[in-house]
Amino acid sequence: MSLIYVERPSDSPYIETITTGQMVGNGSTIRPAEVHWHLVIVNYRGHTQPIITGPLTTSGVVTFTAGAEILWIKFKLGTFMPHLPMRKTLDAETHLPTATNQSFWLQGSAWQFPDYDNVETFIARLVRDEVLVCDPVVTAALNDQPPAIPARTR
Repeated sequence: MSLIYVERPSDSPYIETITTGQMVGNGSTIRPAEVHWHLVIVNYRGHTQPIITGPLTTSGVVTFTAGAEILWIKFKLGTFMPHLPMRKTLDAETHLPTATNQSFWLQGSAWQFPDYDNVETFIARLVRDEVLVCDPVVTAALNDQPPAIPARTR
């Protein structure tokens, strides 16, 4: 497998990294277990398929086809879609339905496919429409700032 890719961090509080790449050869590779979940957008021969992937509790084999272009949005821990329980995404790939050749369905609305340069704008729109949220308790715990717990809860 040959993959040419570019990856960058994001200043969005919802995104860990953004990666774009193109497969220049057919093949397969072993992918590791992963605690994060991703929105992956695959374009192959003019057909674009959005996929929600992971988290993945075990490693596995991934097969790629030459010519496929891929955009990976890796979300930060604590980020989730309230309408899509994480237990449904654990160890799974969820293919989202396309609406047109430039958009896909998510939470009852058609969303234009993002590209490498406008991912943050796309994510900001999902957040604005409450399709994507971040759990403040998880964020605080990851920053070693656990929230105050009332005495009655302890």
